[in-house]
Amino acid sequence: MRLLPATIICLSATTLQPVSAAPPATPAADALVASIEAAHGSAAYRQHAGVEADFTVLYPGKVDLQGTILFDTPVGKSRITLNDGSVWVFDGEAAWVAPGSPQSARARFHLLTWPYFFAAAHKLQDPGTHLGTPAPLPARGRDDVRPAAKLSFDPGTGDAPDDWYYVFPGDRGRLDALAYIVTYAKDQATAAQKPSICIYDAFETQSGVTYPTAWTTWFWQPDAGVVGDTYKGKTHFTNVRFVTPPADAFVKPAGATEDPLPGA
Repeated sequence: MRLLPATIICLSATTLQPVSAAPPATPAADALVASIEAAHGSAAYRQHAGVEADFTVLYPGKVDLQGTILFDTPVGKSRITLNDGSVWVFDGEAAWVAPGSPQSARARFHLLTWPYFFAAAHKLQDPGTHLGTPAPLPARGRDDVRPAAKLSFDPGTGDAPDDWYYVFPGDRGRLDALAYIVTYAKDQATAAQKPSICIYDAFETQSGVTYPTAWTTWFWQPDAGVVGDTYKGKTHFTNVRFVTPPADAFVKPAGATEDPLPGA
């Protein structure tokens, strides 16, 4: 999964490096973004300050999170309060684990990942992102081929600038699926051996914004689509509400310890 503070699901605080100018977006890529943003009500989404929801993330044998999540709409700051009493906060630069939190593994990753997947439809033109010309790729399988655009990032963009995504629109213009690699704590070559795809299963509309409330993650290959019969994980957002976060929502809790970016 990717993270991106204020951009895309795992982006880092690595030092910016000089790069050659990326090619400008093509008309086809611009049209894809415009269609997705219209379908999801991005203009209305950006009028809100924050999102709060109850959520569950279950990756059998790996991740089991249940609680409440709060984040600003640019996905630059976030707060997770788990049912087991854990409190995690991302203040825009550092991830903090409040004292007494029973569960702290990969807190930074979770603080950045789940808000991004919720808000991905509104993040396709963030600074440091580049969307390629759509080309046919299988999503769910070889019989589900559709135009998909590759999303990549400038060096120094977020926690994992070597991540890439493929953006799959659905028949209603919505963002229907995201194929991706996770380079968080691993190199790109290793991550590219096991791509995944997030398939959005359910949506709701509120205040002019259409947002996902459930998605399933599968292993994926660019020549086959979903591979294997067993999903990797499921995420659900319920009781979604647009809010103005309290002034102290994203402030380091007293006595908190930092969960740093791997390798930092």
